[in-house]
Parts: sequence; structure tokens; C-alpha cells
Amino acid sequence: MTNHSSPKLWKINTQLAVATAVVLAFVFAAMRGIGVQGPTQLRFFLPLSFTLMTALPWVLMTKVGRFEIGLKRTDRASSTKDSTLSDVYNHGDDIQPTRRGDVLPRATPEGS
Repeated sequence: MTNHSSPKLWKINTQLAVATAVVLAFVFAAMRGIGVQGPTQLRFFLPLSFTLMTALPWVLMTKVGRFEIGLKRTDRASSTKDSTLSDVYNHGDDIQPTRRGDVLPRATPEGS
């Protein structure tokens, strides 16, 4: 009989991780509420809550867990080059050469 255990995704046990996630969801909801509806002095709670949420995968999850949710290292040089070439390839007909001093037409809303 083989052991088919799944890889460990959390740095803490799964039951504690779920309870922690529920508590943090309420904490972050309260922080967003205070940051939006609270007094001006507490407006910093809104960006602070987003910053803390962004850090949580590195605090609570293992490397395997972060990989499972899509947080993985990419080769920045090749991904930037590929996206730039993809943009030119897919939207190259929109790119018009201009000379210095040319005035581009002003964008107008559709239907006017």
C-alpha cells in the first residue's frame, strides 16, 4: 500500500489555516470599511489592508502552496520581451509612425 499524501500547502496545520483565513477576512473587511467610511486620519487603513493581504501568501503558505495558487517566479527578461512582441504583433496595425511636431487626432467617444 502506498501513501498518497498531498504536499503541504500551509506553514500551519490546515484547520488552523482555515480559521486564520476566516478571521483575517473579517479583519481586512473591517480595515477596508474604516479606511473608506472612517475619519480622515484612518484612511491609511485601506492601502494598509491591501499591502498586508499581498504579504499573506509568503507568511502563511509554503513554496508548494504559493505555486499551487499561481505565485511562481518567471524570467522577467523573456516575459517582457514576449509581451512586447505580442502587443506589436496583435496591435501592430494600430501603430502609426509620427514625425516630431505632428498633431495626433483627438480621441472622440464612439457614437458622437
